[in-house]
Amino acid sequence: MFIRKNILFFLLLLLAFVKLKLYFQHTDNDGLYFMLMPTNALVSLITGSHAIYSNEAGFQHEQLAIVIEKSCAGFNLFLIFLMVLSYLAIKYFQTAGDKIKHILLATLTAWIITILVNASRIWTSIIVQSVTKKNWPQSQQLIHECIGIFINLSALLMVYFFLDRYLSGKMAEGAKQSDLK
Repeated sequence: MFIRKNILFFLLLLLAFVKLKLYFQHTDNDGLYFMLMPTNALVSLITGSHAIYSNEAGFQHEQLAIVIEKSCAGFNLFLIFLMVLSYLAIKYFQTAGDKIKHILLATLTAWIITILVNASRIWTSIIVQSVTKKNWPQSQQLIHECIGIFINLSALLMVYFFLDRYLSGKMAEGAKQSDLK
């Protein structure tokens, strides 16, 4: 019943997901500047490193020997957050207007969370790889990917479970108040 009742929302989300994935495949660093710039700003703030931007290379941090570019923009993480938060909006809000309003809010929220998580992932990679570079120089790419998997998955699970619990409590509280009237 839930899926049938909300099929239009799910189809529109699927369409948005496919269109955004296609956008990502065909864009460059300039097309992802809206994600790269705030991520770089946080990384620069945390590390004190200054970056130089170019469309070809992204944000280059010579001091840290890193580049923040398309592949580490966090766009796929953003899409997953967007789908998860949109699902929760569809699940917990009853009217089409409320669902649309909360899906739009989910877009902004997914972007903000992605920027924070991605900057944390990059910062953690910088720290961990500076420690492991001497003993495991051949494993740096694997270490970098494992850090990304751990941080991104942890953030996704925490956000989902926290919001799901919060919204289910809010809805239960609202139902109790309706019963009392």
